[in-house]
Amino acid sequence: MHDMIEKFYREHRDSYVYRISRKAGGLENAEDIVQEAFCRLLKYQTFFEDKGEEALHPYFSRVLNRALQDFRTEDTRQGMALAEYGMDEEASNELMGYQKRILEEIKEDITSRKQEHKNILYMFFYLGYPPRDIVKALDVNYHMAKNVINRFKHEMREKYGNPEAAEIG
Repeated sequence: MHDMIEKFYREHRDSYVYRISRKAGGLENAEDIVQEAFCRLLKYQTFFEDKGEEALHPYFSRVLNRALQDFRTEDTRQGMALAEYGMDEEASNELMGYQKRILEEIKEDITSRKQEHKNILYMFFYLGYPPRDIVKALDVNYHMAKNVINRFKHEMREKYGNPEAAEIG
């Protein structure tokens, strides 16, 4: 599997870099994002290793889009002055610490689930897959996948009292 990903990287890296360079703000950023996406692909290859090479393109496109989205979100956050948030540095650090703790708790909650549910939640929240693609990739029942996702969202809303808490960045 690792060799197949390396081959895929060598053959398609430049086309993916070119494809996202405008959205990323230049070739240098695009190269970083594509590299990050391939690192994620290697880290989570167990989600598609039994699917073969034909599964790499759609899976990698999702991972790449998520990496680009993460880059843009982080870039926006770093580019904003604290004054735009209407808070001083100490308050900003406190808020960021609180958000980080919540995200860690949510990650722990996902990892504590049984493997099938963990895979569904990971693909939905972290990789941005819609349920119809999760069903194809994991070979699970559509209604079961939707129920797992909706139940988890509901639990997070109950726990944190905020619909946005169910969205994992």
